[in-house]
Amino acid sequence: MRKAFFLLFLLSSVITFAQNSLYSDLNPNGSWYTDESRDAAYESSLSKLHKTWICCKNAEIESFTFKPNNVGYYVMSAKEHDDEEDFDYIIAIKMPFTYTKNKDKIIVKENPLRMTVSIKPVETKVSQRIKDVIAKKEASITAELRREYKGQTLNYTIYRIDDYLVIQYSAAYLPMCFVSKEYQAQAEARKAEQTKAENKEE
Repeated sequence: MRKAFFLLFLLSSVITFAQNSLYSDLNPNGSWYTDESRDAAYESSLSKLHKTWICCKNAEIESFTFKPNNVGYYVMSAKEHDDEEDFDYIIAIKMPFTYTKNKDKIIVKENPLRMTVSIKPVETKVSQRIKDVIAKKEASITAELRREYKGQTLNYTIYRIDDYLVIQYSAAYLPMCFVSKEYQAQAEARKAEQTKAENKEE
C-alpha cells in the first residue's frame, strides 16, 4: 500500500528541471522561450505536437508521446529498493491519455484503467525467484493503482513548440521543457563525434 501511494504522489506531482548543455544550441541565450515562440505556438498546427518528447534532464516524467488520433501516453519512472528481497529496481508507469489542442492550450485526460507498470532490476542477472517476485509486484502495483488512482484532467499552455516543447501546467510555478526524440538523437550523435575528435587530439 505504501508503494502505491508513493506512486500516486508521483503521478500528481509537477516535475521541473534545469537546462542540459546537450541542447544549448536551442536556447543560446539561456531562455527556454520568448514572446515570438509563444506567438508561434499559439498559431501552430496540431501536427507539430505529433512526436515523442523527451525530458531535457532526468526526472520522474521521462517522456510525452502525442499521436495523430488524439491519444497518447506519458512515461515516468523512479529507482526503488525492495527491502524484503534486498534488490534495486526501476519502476516505470505508462499512463495513456486522450488530448485536445486549441491554439496554445492542451487538455490531457488520463486513462488510469489502462495504465501499465513495469519493473526492471538494476542488476541484469537475477534468479528465477526474483523474476517471479518482480512479476507479482508488477501485477499487484498495477491493480492497486488502477483501483486507487482516479486520473486527472491536466491543462497546459504551450510556450514553445519546434525541436523543444515547453509547456506550463496550470498549477505549476515553472514550465516543463522537452526535446523531440529526433533532435535528441541528433544531439547525442554530435556529442559522440565531438568526444571522438577530442580523444584523437589527446
